[in-house]
Amino acid sequence: MTDVTYAQEYYLTALASLDAANALAQRKTRHLAVHIPPTLADAAVLPRRWSILGTSVFSFALRGPLASPCFMALGGMSDPAKAGVKIFSIQRHL
Repeated sequence: MTDVTYAQEYYLTALASLDAANALAQRKTRHLAVHIPPTLADAAVLPRRWSILGTSVFSFALRGPLASPCFMALGGMSDPAKAGVKIFSIQRHL
């Protein structure tokens, strides 16, 4: 056999596979149908902007009063000199 005959056989095999795939796709698409027409939503569910904003404000408001006693109880900077922190002051030179 020559290369031309091999090419013709492969071409016929590819065409048969394409026809089989198209037939299978046609059978599967017949079962897809819209039973309920789409509708618009009454209100947006996500993003919950007010809930996120309220939670953020609440957490930031409680951060200071709750974190300060915990920080001090764990040996925080109750006295900066003991903790080895140098306090710098900026003075204007006139």
